[in-house]
Amino acid sequence: MTLAFPNASRSLDGPRHAVRFWGHESQFEYTFYVDLAVLERLAPHAATDEASLLRAFDDNRSLMEAAAVRAHARGRQSFYHLQASAF
Repeated sequence: MTLAFPNASRSLDGPRHAVRFWGHESQFEYTFYVDLAVLERLAPHAATDEASLLRAFDDNRSLMEAAAVRAHARGRQSFYHLQASAF
């Protein structure tokens, strides 16, 4: 089965300096964290408040999901930390 993203929810994780989202494969759920630096690079003129960062994530969701699929294909983990090198 392939990794899918049926749940569009995401949230800012302040302590990790990341946006968290989830993917599913069969009955398994995987957590992904995208560094805020990635979003700031993709949307350099956006503000750095929570709403703006989540909007930057939403605007680039297809890139986030593609990076998540590539990371997951390298091996299953309980969570994945997606840094700038993943994009």
